[in-house]
Amino acid sequence: MIIVNIKVPALEKEYNFSVDETAPVADLIEEIAELIVQKEGVELSGDLSEMVLCSRDPGFQCARESSLNDYGIYGGAELILV
Repeated sequence: MIIVNIKVPALEKEYNFSVDETAPVADLIEEIAELIVQKEGVELSGDLSEMVLCSRDPGFQCARESSLNDYGIYGGAELILV
């Protein structure tokens, strides 16, 4: 498990999440979206299958079938969920 910062531009908010760096990105997106919906009490617009997780630095989109570990993303990383 690692702690990452995830910015969600649709909500204009940033969150700290503890995530499994070996889990598929698709699973992380689903888990993160569920927690945000519970915390904020709002529905995220769009289809979960169309949401993407991106790295702020160096700036790339994570493939849904890959893991954060595959990209060398470790604790303290800055990610964006769109």
